[in-house]
Amino acid sequence: MTQLPLWLLAVTSAIILTACDNSTDAQLPAQERIAAPYLEAENSPPSGRLPELARPRSYTVDLTLDPRRENFSGSVTIDIELLRASDVVWLHGKDLRVTSSRAMLNDGSSLSAEYEEVLDSGVAALRFPQVIPAGEISLELQYNADFDRNLTGLFKVEEQGEIYALAKSESIQARRYLPSFDEPGLKASYSLSLTVPTGYQTITNTPELKREAVGEGMERVTYARSRPMPTYLLSLAVGPFDVVARPPLPANEFRSEPIPLRGFTRKGRGGDMNYILDITPRMVEIYEREMKRGYPFAKLDIVAAPQWPSGATELSAAITYREQRILVGDDPAPGARLDLVNVHSHELAHMWFGNLVTPPWWDDLWLKEGFATWGTSLVMTLLEPEGGHDVSARGRAISAMALDSLASTRAIREPIADNHNIRNAYDSITYLKSLGLIHMVDQYFGPSVFRPALGRYVAKFADGKADSTQFYEVIGAETNTPELTETFRSFVEQKGVPLVSAQLQCEGDKVSVQVQQQRYKALGSTISANDSSWNIPLCLRTAGGNKHCEIMVEPKQTIELPDTQCPAWVLPNAGGDGYYRWNLP
Repeated sequence: MTQLPLWLLAVTSAIILTACDNSTDAQLPAQERIAAPYLEAENSPPSGRLPELARPRSYTVDLTLDPRRENFSGSVTIDIELLRASDVVWLHGKDLRVTSSRAMLNDGSSLSAEYEEVLDSGVAALRFPQVIPAGEISLELQYNADFDRNLTGLFKVEEQGEIYALAKSESIQARRYLPSFDEPGLKASYSLSLTVPTGYQTITNTPELKREAVGEGMERVTYARSRPMPTYLLSLAVGPFDVVARPPLPANEFRSEPIPLRGFTRKGRGGDMNYILDITPRMVEIYEREMKRGYPFAKLDIVAAPQWPSGATELSAAITYREQRILVGDDPAPGARLDLVNVHSHELAHMWFGNLVTPPWWDDLWLKEGFATWGTSLVMTLLEPEGGHDVSARGRAISAMALDSLASTRAIREPIADNHNIRNAYDSITYLKSLGLIHMVDQYFGPSVFRPALGRYVAKFADGKADSTQFYEVIGAETNTPELTETFRSFVEQKGVPLVSAQLQCEGDKVSVQVQQQRYKALGSTISANDSSWNIPLCLRTAGGNKHCEIMVEPKQTIELPDTQCPAWVLPNAGGDGYYRWNLP
């Protein structure tokens, strides 16, 4: 999703947004795959997650998009695996006029279907006159719909007499222009073709393969098949865009192919793309080198949308911004430049976190937004070492502590049972507490351990999905630190800020610190201070300059320090990198 506005990241605890299955899961026995606790009765419309009944494998989409018209039309074929026999398939579609729908069965026969939108959240049903046996089938739908005028779904805008059409898919907007399985974990590959006015530029997630005239001033554009991705990352844009091509990002030790780099703006603004295109290669290089993983897509387009409902969106290989965020000229003002580099580093991080590896559902939103927010400080600190960006990251985490210290706070990961509640997860707890947690762990281990371990996690689940439990276990194994599994679990799945009380103890040449933890509570708060416990990566520093790091796994324990003489003082949070408060006598 979009990065939080820069001013908000620095000073407030409230957020205002202006932004193939994993193989291990696919191999589970069918009875385990369908026994998830979120399942609802199959004969009732699901208000949240779809029943585990159908899995999309691939989409073939053919759309006619002419921004000069008031509506668009298209057809979609969705190859699915039907996990068990049923006479209904639940999917998504919002305000679509479906004119034809049927299923192609695995014996070569076809069966007509009745399409019906059943919930205002865009849950739809395909009902069949008889039960369809389990197996691989194809759903075929033809439909049309109106372009939206309110910057949702597939919308069109007019600027300087030119008309453009763009699609905003996140979080659950793809269902407004495409009958689909519109959930983050239901990843599939896409083969896309667009019929557009002759000469119009088009933008999607994959490279263009060919253009062919189809008459009446229109041409058909065909694109390469995509890697598996969720619907919320689909990119569609059509219009008289300026295109600014840059030299490809060269092949390197982490990937064998160069990456084409282009910028898109509305007509006449191409000259204002220079700054963001100039800084992109170095930012991509930082991510690749720190995680030891190459950029995962076949191209990288940066799109300045004439209008966009949020600041930026991480559409795979076609990152899209509201043009005011990135069209800053060749010599931008300091504030505009800082805003640009922050948001761009955030969105680039999503190419690995959220796009290549996707959370299966919105309750694991932190796995993409938290890591993208942390990625901002990572890139900025390496890009501008004297810029104070590491201090800014600590300040952002401290701002999250203010909200996290309230009795009314929530945990980073909490259930989301209804489509209408998805947006509630986009807040400072998701973004900034996650930043504080990840920054603490990164600093505890050091860049040479934690960041390559993240790269191996990404490689393990590439093109698939991973939930929090899978992340906890893999990152503990990849860092050879099993207790790190509980560190992440304790900070992600319970609310509140730890308070560490430290007591320096010296006996001869033995120096130790007795530490005790409880939940922080402000004076007069109703919080129960002793009902929580964390695995806390502690780093302590003494007056002699020694630093000692250890994971605190007990409510109370003693930590031996390397000092041989009693130091004048001990600092319980070296560098201010830990997401905890502390007390000394």
